[in-house]
Amino acid sequence: MPKGRLRKTSPIVAGQAKERADDRFVRMISPAECREARRLLGWSQRDLANRLGIGIRTVVIFESGERLPWALDLAELGRIFKAARIEFTNGEASGVKLRLPGAPPAPGREQ
Repeated sequence: MPKGRLRKTSPIVAGQAKERADDRFVRMISPAECREARRLLGWSQRDLANRLGIGIRTVVIFESGERLPWALDLAELGRIFKAARIEFTNGEASGVKLRLPGAPPAPGREQ
């Protein structure tokens, strides 16, 4: 795989595939979407790293678009953002928004 391209496979943690039924398909969260989600939540890179249980350098590397670090579990990243009411949209242009408490997901949008 050419350098600089993010992997579109199952999440990998510490070099071992995670065996969870809900991880069979992981929506690829882009580095830009990750940065925007953090901005909406008022989280620093350190805040996100602490929530994921990884080092801040791993978040920095991912958000730079340099590569997908082995320690970054995309499924867990998605779960953390979903629990924080972040919604990733897949309309004509992808985007990120913060869902209000109790509001249903937008129709035709991926969470």
